[in-house]
Amino acid sequence: MELLVCGKIIKLDLPIGAVYEQVWAKENPADSPMVVIFRLQGLDGEATEPIVDQLEEDREEVDPEKEYGFCSILAECGGLAAMLRQLGQVADFDAQGELVGYLLRLFAHACKIRVNRRALLELKAVDTMLSVLRMAFSQTRASYVKAAQSLLLLIGQVVTEYAVMLEEHHPATAQPVASSAAFVTSTAAGPAAQQAKSQPQQSHVAMVLERLTTPAVRRTPRWW
Repeated sequence: MELLVCGKIIKLDLPIGAVYEQVWAKENPADSPMVVIFRLQGLDGEATEPIVDQLEEDREEVDPEKEYGFCSILAECGGLAAMLRQLGQVADFDAQGELVGYLLRLFAHACKIRVNRRALLELKAVDTMLSVLRMAFSQTRASYVKAAQSLLLLIGQVVTEYAVMLEEHHPATAQPVASSAAFVTSTAAGPAAQQAKSQPQQSHVAMVLERLTTPAVRRTPRWW
C-alpha cells in the first residue's frame, strides 16, 4: 500500500500532522482538508513520484517579536487604520468573503507583535471589531462563523495587551483581562466620550461574553 499527498509518496510511519503542515499546507490553501490517495504498490509498475521518507523536526520556538517584526510597518505607515476602515465597511461575509479573509489574516499577523497591538488600542480597534463581530454572530452560515472565530481571537489579543499595559503602569490596581474588556475601546478617549460610548460598549461586551459561554464555542478548541 502507498499513500500519495500532493503527488508525493508518503512513508507510512510519518505523523499525519507533520505531513499536513510540511507537505500539504505548502501547496494548498490554509485550513483545507488534506487529500490522500491510496494505491497498491507495484500495481502499475515502478513508482515514479518523489518519496518523502522523513520530515523536518519541530523547530525551536521563535520569539514572535523577531519573526513578525516586519509587520511593524503596518503601524508606521497607516496600514492598520486603513485595514480597520475596510473591516468596518463589511456588510456581507459571503459577498465580501475574500476581502474579509485577507483582512483577518493581516490582522492575525499584525497582532503577533506588541507595537501593533498597542497601535490598535490607540485606534479603538476593539470598538470596530466588536461591531463587526455582532454582525458575524447574526448568522450561522460558515463564512459568518469563521469570521467570528477569527475576530474573537483578535479581540482577545488586543484586550490582553490592554491588561498588560495596566499592569505596567498600575500594578496594584490592574484588572483581569475579562474586566478590562469593557474599557478597551475608550483607552484614548476623554470622560465625555467615555460616557457617550459606555452603553453600546457594554452591550457589545455583554454579547461577546454571552456567546463565549455557549456550548458551540466552548467545544471548539481552535478558538483558544
